[in-house]
Amino acid sequence: MTVCSETVPMFIVSYNGLESLGSTFLKVVEKAVVASTYMDNIKVILIDNGSTDKSADIVQERFWDTVTLLRLKSNPRTLW
Repeated sequence: MTVCSETVPMFIVSYNGLESLGSTFLKVVEKAVVASTYMDNIKVILIDNGSTDKSADIVQERFWDTVTLLRLKSNPRTLW
């Protein structure tokens, strides 16, 4: 078995996660955090696409030490 020594990002992309998914949104983030504690090379990154429901603030407050928050002003358009 090969063990990966590189850091592997786990991206969660969200727009108004609490509004659309309710408590399920926080459960998804929590499960990602738990996975990252068992596998040291996983880094959880929440990409917030301009949410207005405070979901990014709540994630930052609850998981400040394990989730990296990347705030975007809106959902970026693809170039292709």
